[in-house]
Amino acid sequence: LPLLLKKLSDKMKLKANSAHLSMGSYKGLSALVKVNNVSESDLGEIIRLEASKYIPVSLDEVYLSSDIVSRTGQVKESGVEKLNNIFKKGDTNEDMEILLVAAPKDDVHFYEGAVKSSGLEVASFELDIFSAVRSLIGDKPGAFVVVDIGAKITNIIFVESGIIKINRNINIIVF
Repeated sequence: LPLLLKKLSDKMKLKANSAHLSMGSYKGLSALVKVNNVSESDLGEIIRLEASKYIPVSLDEVYLSSDIVSRTGQVKESGVEKLNNIFKKGDTNEDMEILLVAAPKDDVHFYEGAVKSSGLEVASFELDIFSAVRSLIGDKPGAFVVVDIGAKITNIIFVESGIIKINRNINIIVF
């Protein structure tokens, strides 16, 4: 693969030396999780606990990324505090939707190594579902279903207002 990439970049006479990589979503995981009544200080620990429910291997074996895609604030106050401090806000806890994305470190290192061996630098790395949704839908309002039919895997992606809500991979054997 590195030799092929090097030969291709030489033949194309590329001027840029950066590469943006996309890995098949069947090798990684994306999940939208909802957490309730969470303070910002507890968020990191909660994300790791939620991720461990979806990822079948140790979290040390994957690169884990998360992004808050929606939040709703709630103010916690007791009745007495509310009366005494009518204009003072209490501790803010929020209900959040968090998009978790994980990719096996071994696979990421393989792709990065192949690209670097060809003389290119890795500028970004993502699962293919994100580049597909960004190019086809962007942040358009509304709900969409993207069906990406490949030779071995079909991705079914439900997107709402540019946010991936559900992603499923179906193995397909082509004869």
